[in-house]
Amino acid sequence: RTQFEHYKSGTGSGGMVNAPYVTNITDSLKEDGTVQVNEVLEAQYREWLKDHPFDIGEGWAMEPWNQEEMPVSEELARQAAEQSDLAIVVLGRTAGEDKDNSAAEGSYLLTAAEEEILRNVCNAFARTIVVLNVGNIMDMKWVDRYQPQAVLYVWQGGQEGGRAHPTATYRMFDAEMDVDGKGALKPIDAAFDLRDSRFSP
Repeated sequence: RTQFEHYKSGTGSGGMVNAPYVTNITDSLKEDGTVQVNEVLEAQYREWLKDHPFDIGEGWAMEPWNQEEMPVSEELARQAAEQSDLAIVVLGRTAGEDKDNSAAEGSYLLTAAEEEILRNVCNAFARTIVVLNVGNIMDMKWVDRYQPQAVLYVWQGGQEGGRAHPTATYRMFDAEMDVDGKGALKPIDAAFDLRDSRFSP
C-alpha cells in the first residue's frame, strides 16, 4: 500500500514535520509517463484502501512498523500479468523514536502476507521489481526464495520522495545499465541475514 501512502520519514520527533503534501509512487509513475500503470489493478487497490485506512496508532510511538497490505492471490497476480509485462511491488517500513525497528515480522522480517504477495507476483510475472520504501535495512533471504529481477531501496525521501522513484525504477531495466542484481547501483552493503552483520548480538 505504500505505493499510495508513501513513508516520507520515520516516526517520533524527526517525523513530526508539517509537510503540505507527500508525493507517492503510483501518482508519480503516472505523472512521469515512462511506464503505463495498470488502471484496473490501481482501482482495486484504491477501493480496498477506503475500507482499510492508514493506521497511525493511538499516541506516541504507537504507529506500527508496517501497514496492512491488500491480499494478492494467485488469480489476481495471473490476471495482472495478462495485462502488464512488468510488476512493481512496493513494501514499506517505518520506525523511530521509542519505536526502533526489531528483528520481527513486520519490521526487519517480512510478514506472511508480504511473503504471499511476493510468491504469487514473482510466479506470475517474468519481470518483477521490488521497491523498499523503508528507513532501515531488511532481511534479504526472500530474494533467493522469490528471485525478483531487481530490488530497489528508495528509503524515505521526504515529501518529494515519490517523484524520485519513477526514473530510478525504470532505469533498473534500462538496457544501457549493467544491473545484475548482485553489485550494480549498490552504494552500501546490506547483510543478507541478520547473523551476517558484525553488529548482530
